[in-house]
Amino acid sequence: MARFCLRCGMKNPNSSNVCSGCGTSLIDPVSVEAISIETISSVPPPAAKWESLSGSFISETNEADGKGEQHHSIGKFDLEKLNQTNALIEDHIIDEISCQNDFIYILDSEASFASTEYKVVNSIGNKSLLKCKLIKYNGKDALYYMVGKLKSFEVMLCSLDSTRLMCIVENILNQVDLIKENGFLSNVGIDARMKRIYLDAQDGQVYLTYVPIKNRCYPDIMYLENSLRNDLACIIKESSLMQEEKIRTIMQMLEEPGCSFNSLLSAIRQNRMLATSMKR
Repeated sequence: MARFCLRCGMKNPNSSNVCSGCGTSLIDPVSVEAISIETISSVPPPAAKWESLSGSFISETNEADGKGEQHHSIGKFDLEKLNQTNALIEDHIIDEISCQNDFIYILDSEASFASTEYKVVNSIGNKSLLKCKLIKYNGKDALYYMVGKLKSFEVMLCSLDSTRLMCIVENILNQVDLIKENGFLSNVGIDARMKRIYLDAQDGQVYLTYVPIKNRCYPDIMYLENSLRNDLACIIKESSLMQEEKIRTIMQMLEEPGCSFNSLLSAIRQNRMLATSMKR
């Protein structure tokens, strides 16, 4: 019996403990169901960059940017205060397990696989969603998500300063809006928990986790937006960034249900443009 690598799909001898293709540790033998992937064009909006600050996302407390300006990081944060569930988990439609840096959603028999959504998520044109593979795990269908070198928003929180945090929030809202306008996907298929939002540490590009099944993470778009609002507002409220007026304003907008995501985006972009012009 062969052992298939969940990360790259390579077939390895049953006696192997490490994949000869990518070096990932092998777990119990699984069979990978091959599904053809169609190329579906999707052009995302320009992502906010944190190029105005040197280095990657990591920002120590009171770090200077080379022009004498101080940047305070979020500091210690209790992750248990963030949303840890969604409708799929609560209804036991999916069960999640970690696989080194990657993760797997094991599908219950009630989960209805959406093949078109699966192809869109894995299309070449998709640059905003984590890629995933449909596999068999202990006899059940499962979705294997390939994280690679990306970092979870939840993991990065403590090291983010206000500028980088606002870049991330802007990019999250941009990506949610992008999916909203995609005719093949649904916003409520996004797993919007902070632990399942991933970032490129070099430029702040956001990658969302989309679950391509007909069962949804949230009953409707309002539940999704409320989950994002509550978590983002909690992050700001519980952090040392509250001393900054621009951050307090964004938090107040997040806590106001009548404030649309478009209004939030406009305010964040305005702050970014103002900050950029003041540095010149």
